[in-house]
Amino acid sequence: VLFRSDEIAKLPGSIPARQLVVNTAVEYLDQLSKSAGGDADLREELANAYVRIGSAQGNPSEPNLGRPKEALENYAKADRLFASLGAGDAATTANLVRFRSIYGKLKQLTGDRREGPLPALPGISVGES
Repeated sequence: VLFRSDEIAKLPGSIPARQLVVNTAVEYLDQLSKSAGGDADLREELANAYVRIGSAQGNPSEPNLGRPKEALENYAKADRLFASLGAGDAATTANLVRFRSIYGKLKQLTGDRREGPLPALPGISVGES
């Protein structure tokens, strides 16, 4: 359902529906993440889902719900999950570098300094893609 949120965004007056989809997805992912344990594939899927949610909430480069604070919270969840995975294959690393660029820009735009700048992730350099 979360991935259909992009289609919902195109409908006039769809903000309440999008917010409901996003809120439901966050609740589901938060519960699922508690049981992810050592399953790296599940943690990667969760991280990518949190990125999608954060983008729907406040990525300034996409149609969004105008909720940058909530976007930052979900981007932080994604970032923690990605950090727990370490270095991955080239496609995963490229996605992570793109995500961290968006995350960093949103932190900068909102003046969010709670956790300081994004720390480097072990085995991943910004120059990779």
